[in-house]
Amino acid sequence: MMREIEGSIRSVLEPSVAPAEPAPEPNEAQRESHRQQVERIAASAGLPPDDPFLDLWRSLVGQLHGVAHRSGQHGARPVDDSFIDLWRRFRLFADLAVAVAEQNIARHLDELDRLLASEPTRETVKTLVESMPHGYQAQSYLFERLPVNWLMHLRKRGYFRAPYEPIRVDNGLRFVSWPPAGYLLKAAEVRSDEVGSILSEVNLNANWAATHELCEVALALSPATCVPFVRKLTNQIRTTDWLPLFDGARVGRLAGHVAAADADVALDFLSALLAVLPDPAHNDASDESEYRPLPRPR
Repeated sequence: MMREIEGSIRSVLEPSVAPAEPAPEPNEAQRESHRQQVERIAASAGLPPDDPFLDLWRSLVGQLHGVAHRSGQHGARPVDDSFIDLWRRFRLFADLAVAVAEQNIARHLDELDRLLASEPTRETVKTLVESMPHGYQAQSYLFERLPVNWLMHLRKRGYFRAPYEPIRVDNGLRFVSWPPAGYLLKAAEVRSDEVGSILSEVNLNANWAATHELCEVALALSPATCVPFVRKLTNQIRTTDWLPLFDGARVGRLAGHVAAADADVALDFLSALLAVLPDPAHNDASDESEYRPLPRPR
């Protein structure tokens, strides 16, 4: 449990990455990268090299992995003095990490407020893209307040190029909302052509929650403007065997919407959505296995 919590803390404090699953504990050959990540996080948070919290964190790197697994089919490790000391230090580390996170978020929000009150210049855009955290909370705060006149400046810096990747949880995936999609929806009311060009450039991935949100953005555009996005979405759908989260009403609206501009694109979109998988024509007719998946629409 301590190891997983420490990994989650690294994910929360990581300065410039999208939400991610807690990083798996590195092995001996990889442990230096774990330490480097801790140092990078500390530098982003403004911690001096001799900060007591940072020293405590360094002391835990690698140590938690040693108590996470048993060495064989023996009983649980005894709760001896060394484990009690580790547990005491870890609880102190977790408490201090909360304080560091609160200070870090407050510092970044103050800087975001300053940027939001300014005009999008080369310098302010550079500060936003390169110095502000790209995590979910910071981006939600930013895009709920960001004026539309920042749209094309951020596009040039690749800010809308790719949604968050899905988060791996146990044996499955968790799909994550993408705050820039809400900003694009707002911008579509006044800058539909620019938003349409941005949608055509987005690199869709397996995060179907973000794809859902981008479908709503496409519905806010004119039928002709969203045609390139629907083509891209059709290709994305054909690369997957299942479509979580998609509901018929939303998909039907998007297909009907784009049909007003290009009926062929709409039909191709629907054919990808309703394709029967696995294709019975490619099944081995001699395979009598009861575990063979049955053909069914996506």
